[in-house]
Amino acid sequence: EDLQTKTLKIIKEAINNRNELLRIANKADVRLKTVTVDECERDFSKERWKDTETIGHIVKLLSDIFSLIRKITEDANGKDNKWVAPTSFERVTTKYWFREENIPEVLLKSAAELPILVYGKSGLLTKNLKNPSESKVEFWKSMASPISSVYFDSENLDLYRRRLKRAEGAQLVRVRWYGKKPKKDSVVFLELKTHHECWIENKSVKKRVNVLQYRMSGLIDTSDGPWTPEFAKELVLEGTPEATEDEIIGLVDLLLEIRKLFCKLELKPCVRTSYIRAAFQSPTNNNLRLTIDRDITVIDEFSAYRDRVESSSWCIEDIDVVPIKSFIKVPYGVFEVKVSGGENPLFVEELIRSNAIVEAPKFSKFLTGVSFHNAKKVKTLPWWAEDALFSPVFKKLNIHRSSSLGVNSVRNSSKQRGDPPPPATGAILMQSKDVLDAEEEVDQFQDKKKDLFPFSFTSGLRSRVSRIKDSINKGPETASRSPARVEPKSFFANERTFIQWITVGTLFTTIAGIVYASASANDNDWNTYQVGNGLVACALFVAIYGTIVYYRRLYLMTYAKPYGYADAFGPAVLAIFMIILLCAFIYVEYPNISTSTPKSKFAELPGVCIRRNLDLGPTSGISALQFEPSGIVVDKERNLIIVASLNEIVAINADLPNSTDPIPIKILYRFPDGNEDLEGLEIIKGTIYAVSENKGSATGGV
Repeated sequence: EDLQTKTLKIIKEAINNRNELLRIANKADVRLKTVTVDECERDFSKERWKDTETIGHIVKLLSDIFSLIRKITEDANGKDNKWVAPTSFERVTTKYWFREENIPEVLLKSAAELPILVYGKSGLLTKNLKNPSESKVEFWKSMASPISSVYFDSENLDLYRRRLKRAEGAQLVRVRWYGKKPKKDSVVFLELKTHHECWIENKSVKKRVNVLQYRMSGLIDTSDGPWTPEFAKELVLEGTPEATEDEIIGLVDLLLEIRKLFCKLELKPCVRTSYIRAAFQSPTNNNLRLTIDRDITVIDEFSAYRDRVESSSWCIEDIDVVPIKSFIKVPYGVFEVKVSGGENPLFVEELIRSNAIVEAPKFSKFLTGVSFHNAKKVKTLPWWAEDALFSPVFKKLNIHRSSSLGVNSVRNSSKQRGDPPPPATGAILMQSKDVLDAEEEVDQFQDKKKDLFPFSFTSGLRSRVSRIKDSINKGPETASRSPARVEPKSFFANERTFIQWITVGTLFTTIAGIVYASASANDNDWNTYQVGNGLVACALFVAIYGTIVYYRRLYLMTYAKPYGYADAFGPAVLAIFMIILLCAFIYVEYPNISTSTPKSKFAELPGVCIRRNLDLGPTSGISALQFEPSGIVVDKERNLIIVASLNEIVAINADLPNSTDPIPIKILYRFPDGNEDLEGLEIIKGTIYAVSENKGSATGGV
């Protein structure tokens, strides 16, 4: 940590000195009418001021030191440190942007976290630990790998559109190689990346299969349709002869899936990305991987493929004639943190706080290249098209894209000049300096606003240039920085909301039918009919509006729009309709409502019993506990109901009751002994006969 701190301090001090000298030179030019600033710039681009070796030696030394410490701590003496790339990756990737001047800090922090990963190498990277600077080989030439990737897409850019929306199952197909373009019988890596949403509970995955480079032409040619498993197995064995039987089965399935995608969408080479990558990863696992990509250039492969003759290569060769504007340099470097479960390491937060990096959610080199070279063909640009450093690139592309791209073309003349070709793609990186250089555009953009140094990286990176929309008038729109995450339950919720709107419309229709029936019953009352017509109009409005809302939200979810889902109009209008119609109904029907409610009356029906509430208690002289009716008879002449109970014979009025008020009870006769236990009554010629269970009485039970 002390070595990191001192190194960064020296670098910052050198930058401050450079800035101060530039300031002095600028003032001298103003007062003395000289051009010392240009001379200073030329000197600052050389040694002493632009040290390209020392930082690399320190990074390698730090990587070796921390590797030894980890090796001792983990007791991994018996493990081989040679890393072999897996064929399948399941991890979460977070991407960050950085400017060129922040590379030393990012490198030093990464080396302290993980050892430098060099494909095919193992052991210590520093040959002489006592004198790490003994080697004069630059870090980015010895420890970093030139990487080229050719991405495929259809003429309609189907993969671009789905990838931009982050749709579930969105796929991306590319061919990758390291260093110079492989020869015909050399291996290239054919990769399929599949994006999965969080609700799927599956991580996004990248699968890779090795194929020989000359087989790519056959993969692109879909005239013979899908491949057979036997043919796919032959191709897999050519690229991976040491694979086990289980691995071969998985690789064959992957190759057949990629071939099926080529046949379905008629994929062609679309865009190539070339850059230099420094990687940091443990040699024993794939849990954490850090990569630093710089000098990122995107090349238009679509135009070259359409103009290519049948016998030529499937992608751009080093000796091909290529339009100058087919090469565009990305204004940022990319720092990627790839984690297989868990959280990002703490040093990443330190880099963010120091403004060395800034997060670039879902940044994609593929999307950048396609949008650069198809600015007038794509309907939606990625969100970073409005970034302060990207917007000048898109602005210039929009101005020049209408002109013919075939006027200015270049040929790789490095052999004629005797210069060695660049390590990545030969002529491709050779021409990146002669084409649209995004960093030049950025410098001009920054010069108009502020001094050369220092500048606020965060503010410049996060600010948006609103004028880009005016410059791309009637052009493609820009995607949201945070697209809406649409799960299947969102579509179901939209359908349920639509059904609820239709239910409300059906309710209005039903009520309208009732109102129409009421109007017919009231001699076709005109006012009531108008209320029914209003309900029908409301039902029609609800049905139409609910349908419009349903399809509008369906469109927003299909295209992952983050806005436009709230509905403040429909519920308000619905509530106003309800209030107006309710008031109108009350106004129309109020005169027909009677102010007095008649009392209900009982009607005598055969076989139907009427419950009577008797006045039992002190006022009648009969206790409710002792009243046990056991016989009843109706005296129609006197309009009485005569009831026998234990020792009494009582009578109540036979008329039907009009209310629930207690009915008075009159005692006709009470036996003095109190032991009669009457069981039945009968009236014969006006005389009441009672049947008793008391056989010992004087009457003998009657």
